Amino acid sequence: MKWMFGASPPPNLLNDDGSASMATALMTSHYAFRRDLARFTTALASLDPSRVEAVREEWRSYHEHLHGHMSRRTPVSSRACASPSAT
Repeated sequence: MKWMFGASPPPNLLNDDGSASMATALMTSHYAFRRDLARFTTALASLDPSRVEAVREEWRSYHEHLHGHMSRRTPVSSRACASPSAT
C-alpha cells in the first residue's frame, strides 16, 4: 500500500504470531499514565478537605509504582514521595 504524502505507515502493534507487541505494551502503559494524571488533576481541583490524606496516599503509591517500574535498584526517597504541595 502506498502512503499519501510520503507518510510512514502506522506502527504494527502485533507480533508476527498475532500477539501484542512491545509497542502495544508501551502505548497502553503510557495511556494509563496520562489517564491517571488526569484523574489526579480532577481530584485535586475539587478536593474535599476530608479526602486529603487519601489522595496523598494514592499519590505516594502511584509514585512508588511508577518509579519502581522505571528502576528497581533505586529506592524511592521519602522526599520524592512527598505530596505535590510539599514539592
